[in-house]
Amino acid sequence: MDQREFFRDLYYFEHERTSRLTTNLAVPIAILTLVFGVITYYVRNFAALGSDSWSVAFWITFGATLLSLSFAIYFLIRSFYNYGYAYPPMPSDIDDDIERIGRYYDESYFKDHRKEEKDRLIGKDVDALILGYYKQCLKVNIPNNNRKSKYLHNCSSALIAVIILLFLSSVPFWIKYHSGPDPRNAEATHFIQEVRPVSDEQRQNDKPPESPPPKPEPARIQIIKEHKEKPEEQPREKPEND
Repeated sequence: MDQREFFRDLYYFEHERTSRLTTNLAVPIAILTLVFGVITYYVRNFAALGSDSWSVAFWITFGATLLSLSFAIYFLIRSFYNYGYAYPPMPSDIDDDIERIGRYYDESYFKDHRKEEKDRLIGKDVDALILGYYKQCLKVNIPNNNRKSKYLHNCSSALIAVIILLFLSSVPFWIKYHSGPDPRNAEATHFIQEVRPVSDEQRQNDKPPESPPPKPEPARIQIIKEHKEKPEEQPREKPEND
């Protein structure tokens, strides 16, 4: 295997490694989603906590959980943000480089060289040119992948600490949540206390009257005569008795 083939394979390997590292980001993102769900549940039920020893134990472990979670988020962001990977030049630029190599050997300095010798030198320089592309790209891509892998490993370690601390914090939280009164029962009790019995006077006022109320009178009709601009109002009709 010559150098050009070796560095070409290494170049493609680093790009495959980049794809694998990017795909591996889905696992910590999924874990963080579940962790935020548990933290949201904690926040919604903070009322069940107090100032006793179990509550203090929860606050300590919960604070450590948030600290580890902040590290995990930081490492996760650093594992995929602000990375630039190197690629060979555009094909048109590569053609320009090869043409410049050919023009270089057309100089008068090489007029005594035979055509086969010039072609050999041009081929050698073209191979060195392509090899140089791969080496320049690898100088950028390998450190990027190493740094990405390091941050992803640190993120995984921080997430392991988050899961352990989250489990430890669930023990005092569970004890406090189930040892205190149920907030839903407290709300129901408060609602029952707000319901007051209806007095006899209110019951009498709620009874309908014995006789129906008078029916509303219809509006008066208008009759406009041709020689008058103002209409004459007609008396209201009395409603018929039922």
